[in-house]
Amino acid sequence: MQVYTGENPASSAWVLLAGSDGQWAIQVGDGCPTIASGEGQNELLSAPVSSGTAWLSIPGDARYGAGESCPITSWLYEDPTPCATHDGVCDVAY
Repeated sequence: MQVYTGENPASSAWVLLAGSDGQWAIQVGDGCPTIASGEGQNELLSAPVSSGTAWLSIPGDARYGAGESCPITSWLYEDPTPCATHDGVCDVAY
């Protein structure tokens, strides 16, 4: 499922993740400097955030961090407002 990340306005220690089910504050495992930076971009989510097994991956054609992939290690549900979409898919450009 495509989601997008961005800077979390509440704390630089957390990254904003926006998906169809709302907005989350997340932290990711080591080795993911692009995702951890909160750079606003589309990413792929492997499973529901709260499953405890979710990974984020940056698509291979991304401008920054292409191919980067890491687990979501901490999460807090923040807001039920869904992501902005284009043709029914979450897209940071909208």
